[in-house]
Amino acid sequence: MILKEGAWTDNDAYKLGGSYASQMAKDQFVALVGDWTVQRMSSASEKAIGKLISDPIGGDHSTNGRYGTILLFGDQIEEVEILSGSDTIAVGESIAPAAGTGSEDKGVFSRDGTPNGTVALVAYTTASVQGTKIPVLFGYVPY
Repeated sequence: MILKEGAWTDNDAYKLGGSYASQMAKDQFVALVGDWTVQRMSSASEKAIGKLISDPIGGDHSTNGRYGTILLFGDQIEEVEILSGSDTIAVGESIAPAAGTGSEDKGVFSRDGTPNGTVALVAYTTASVQGTKIPVLFGYVPY
């Protein structure tokens, strides 16, 4: 996943030639903050989505962040179809089968206002094309 670490500052005293404002390291707990993007947990109110289990890698300091392997607190990620015309789904919100549409058995989902064991990993907007699929973490268990 993409690591959100803040602004880069050049400094030859560091091994990497500088540092990020919120530099991340292996074994830190992370919260989902954007499409496929995580940052180090900074408050108890954030939802821990997993743990960084690799050293951060890659990235052009001036334009891109780094990447890391995240051990997610869930069973698996599946791309699921979102019911056309559904409410906007924010990153981190839950989804459920789209009830009352005849789509329940077809794997079509919509936003669920009650947190459950699912977590949207990217946002969905009402302007999205019919049949749009988004990746969702199933079996999420808060730590």
